[in-house]
Amino acid sequence: MITVKHNASIVGFVKVTIHHDIFEENHPFITIWSVRVKEEYRRQKVGTRLFEYIENIAKDMNCEIICLIANKDNIGANKFYKELCYECENGYVKFLKN
Repeated sequence: MITVKHNASIVGFVKVTIHHDIFEENHPFITIWSVRVKEEYRRQKVGTRLFEYIENIAKDMNCEIICLIANKDNIGANKFYKELCYECENGYVKFLKN
């Protein structure tokens, strides 16, 4: 969990998982699971700084990819991710309902 604080209050966070391959010699990769910024702090570069921080970690670890799990219905967030040069690629997901 990576958080952003302003005046001792958390104003944004992101859940990140770093995956290491213990069976083959593949490079590690990062999955971003949940990006949240308080509404009153949006469009103030909080999210951009979070992604820059994650990308610097990925580069330092010699990661080849960053996976981003995002809600396809959140148009604003998807526009933001595209502005950061994230591409929507094919993948597999299974949704489990209670």
